[in-house]
Amino acid sequence: MRFSTCVPMTTGLLAVWVCLSISLTRISVASGALGLKTKLVAKYYGIKNCKDKESLYRLLNVSYELHDDGGTLVDATLDFSAPVSSFKTIVVNINRCTGGVASNLCEYYARWTWSTAICSLLLTKNMIWTPWVECIKPSFKCPVPGTLHDCTNCSLDLRLADSMGLGFIDKFIWDTEIQLWSGRNELALCMNMFIEPQRVPVHKTGSKT
Repeated sequence: MRFSTCVPMTTGLLAVWVCLSISLTRISVASGALGLKTKLVAKYYGIKNCKDKESLYRLLNVSYELHDDGGTLVDATLDFSAPVSSFKTIVVNINRCTGGVASNLCEYYARWTWSTAICSLLLTKNMIWTPWVECIKPSFKCPVPGTLHDCTNCSLDLRLADSMGLGFIDKFIWDTEIQLWSGRNELALCMNMFIEPQRVPVHKTGSKT
């Protein structure tokens, strides 16, 4: 069973895991959660500002670099054009695509919404988005000043997908729109990510990464 909207009432790690789990079809990982010989990494086909929505923050100078594990690292500048004291809501709209990113190859998959203690949620450790938040300098935390922030060697931590039984995500390209709304109900950030999770071998020297 799959739900299109997920609104956890608490911000703890367990609550978020439960939220993500019920939003996705449960498929077991053949190799099991322990002793994996492969891991999931993110390959990006593009990260850009939403074309049809104006937001307070803008992504600038986005570039990509191949990581030695086969994934992609992203460098960018976040232009925080106005200070924001707090955030009210995160909305994630997800389409899944087969064979490429085009209207005839993609279908609606899910919509996730979080609306409780967003500042704390964004800073939660060991989440899929944690590396992205931690790569932002100066550090991203509320209140956010109106200034430029550098994003260096950013990516998502898709290893959690296996431990959650979501090992099937490498079968698709994911067209994801992320909206971050301020406490004053202004659209602070809106960006589109086109991500293809890829399964790569875990080398002995990097088995803990």
